[in-house]
Amino acid sequence: MRKFKKIVLYTIADIMNHRSVYVALAFCILFVLLLRGCFRGPIMINGQAMDPAVIAEHLSRVAFHLIAGGALMIACLLSMRLLGRDREDGTAVMMLSRPVRRAEYLAGRVAGLWGVSCLFMLLLQLTVALLSVFRAGGALPGYVPASLLCCINLLFITVFVCLLSLLLPEFLAAAVAFLVITVSFISESAFHVMQSDLLKAALGNEVEVEVTVSLWRSLFPKVAGLQYYASSLLGNEPYQSMGPVSPVLNIALYTALLAGVLLWRFRHVEL
Repeated sequence: MRKFKKIVLYTIADIMNHRSVYVALAFCILFVLLLRGCFRGPIMINGQAMDPAVIAEHLSRVAFHLIAGGALMIACLLSMRLLGRDREDGTAVMMLSRPVRRAEYLAGRVAGLWGVSCLFMLLLQLTVALLSVFRAGGALPGYVPASLLCCINLLFITVFVCLLSLLLPEFLAAAVAFLVITVSFISESAFHVMQSDLLKAALGNEVEVEVTVSLWRSLFPKVAGLQYYASSLLGNEPYQSMGPVSPVLNIALYTALLAGVLLWRFRHVEL
């Protein structure tokens, strides 16, 4: 555990030395400042003032999805260069020349990057939750559990991109990860739109919409499904899973499987 902790701390310090991290942090601060103005002042719709708590709830949901999606992108971009850069600049050889096993080195590097991504996401989402409380008085008790659930998505994308970076060029590894995230969001969003009351009201209550979920959509990594499930905790809204498998179990199984493949592949990489 001592070796593992040292590698984690080294990874965090290494990531914080990159300018891109501070550029992303600047954009995040700007986003929070712009969102802060949305909580200020009354909002009129059809000549009627909206309840500040209702406005705060809707804004918090939108901010929740934007922050969680942005954290996925940041984790993907940071992961694609993690192992490749270590081989190029000799960091991997330096660490593994000491009494450190490859499994310890790999786990420490992945855990450090995952920790930085989760920290950024949790701080931003906690800031939005505090804005909702102090600006509009709309407290969302499920914000913290929902944010912690999204950390599973970050671990999945970190492990996935690290594995792809050992098999493909770094740009293609990030592109494949972006494609998986995009397909997941399109599939999950289409499913929820077909199940929404708004669509049923538009088609008429007498029209029944049957939604069939194909096998590949049930087995595909449910990155968006986990995020939708997490957002349902903000207001205790019912969530209908796309397929028989829960999105939490789906992503957890994929993460464990990919982590095993990543470890096996890394043990056979020439450094």
